[in-house]
Order: sequence, then C-alpha cells, then structure tokens
Amino acid sequence: MQAVEVARVHGAAQIIGIDINKGKCEKREAFGMTHYINPKAIGDKSISKMVKELTNGLGVDYSFECTRVSHLVNEALESTKVVNNCPITQPCSIVFETATNSKLPFS
Repeated sequence: MQAVEVARVHGAAQIIGIDINKGKCEKREAFGMTHYINPKAIGDKSISKMVKELTNGLGVDYSFECTRVSHLVNEALESTKVVNNCPITQPCSIVFETATNSKLPFS
C-alpha cells in the first residue's frame, strides 16, 4: 500500500495494483489505486502484457515490485516503459534483492 500512496502523492494518473489477494484491493483503492490485476484471473497472459494493455501498449513510467520474487521482478521490468532500448525513463540506480538471492535473467 505504501507504493500506491507514494504514486498518488507524486501525481500518478494511473496506479495499477497487482496481487492475488483480492481483499487488499479495497484498501489500495482508498489510497488511490485506479486499476487492479489478479494474476490468477488473467489466464495465459503475462502480468506485463496486462499492464501494457492498460497503458495503450506503452508500459508504466515506474514500477515497484514489493515481494522480492525474481520472476515478478522481471515482470515489473517488462511492464516499464522502454525509452531508447532501456526500460528506465530517468537516470537511476537499480538494486534488487530477491528472497532467495537467485539470479535475475534480463533480456
């Protein structure tokens, strides 16, 4: 919920929450979430594909992955807008810590 609040405070027009727990949805909406994706309800589509569909194929400016699960970190990066073949819209440092310290394959 903190990621939703930070996005809202900083003026995000579209805030997409992704969680398998539908119960968290109402709380996040109270903080400003505008869209909700339940990964278990989207069939064979990837999370990043659903996010891009909600953003007219562009992807999001910023994504926050809060579970530290490596394949979800990859989905967060895939959901991010690509500028000049780089999935980062502004200069920044990326630090990832996964729960299992597994390798993160980026393509």
